Amino acid sequence: MNVGVIGAGRMGLPIIGHLASKGFRTVVHDIDAGKRKAVEERGAQWAADNGALAAASDVVLVCVGYDEELRALFPQLAAKARPARSTPC
Repeated sequence: MNVGVIGAGRMGLPIIGHLASKGFRTVVHDIDAGKRKAVEERGAQWAADNGALAAASDVVLVCVGYDEELRALFPQLAAKARPARSTPC
């Protein structure tokens, strides 16, 4: 499973590390490109933008600090998201 994570801050970085260490292909984007090294050190791949992240991901986790950031992300993600697929739980 390909997991996208938007936000590589205090909450996002540990999540990214756990996902990658458990074998999930993890793709990450953060508005701060300076976080790229820390993301890659945890075994994840850096995405150029949120659209590329959405296109490469089965699931997207969003770890941002403010609700206005979250609201701004949804149109970008919806435009590039993969169609939903049915998988048994």
